[in-house]
Amino acid sequence: MSQTSLLQVQIEGMSCGHCVGLVQKAVRGVEGVRDAVVRVGRADVEAPASAADEVIRAIGRAGFDAALLTEPRSRPGEDKKGCGCCGGKA
Repeated sequence: MSQTSLLQVQIEGMSCGHCVGLVQKAVRGVEGVRDAVVRVGRADVEAPASAADEVIRAIGRAGFDAALLTEPRSRPGEDKKGCGCCGGKA
């Protein structure tokens, strides 16, 4: 199984709860997506990093422009290196 990442996505063109529902349905339909929290203008998606392009395409098919806000990052507890400030040495 692929490591799960948090994909943070900026979404343009959303203005209401109906838009949120459309995007949430589209994103949750992407293979590998474990969870998605969608708000007007943004989605936080728990999925393998390899699913990022398909998540963006799915949002596009729903009628909205989307882009990753950051590079996918490991979910808390899955990164064996520890935290970013001390490398897990604290």
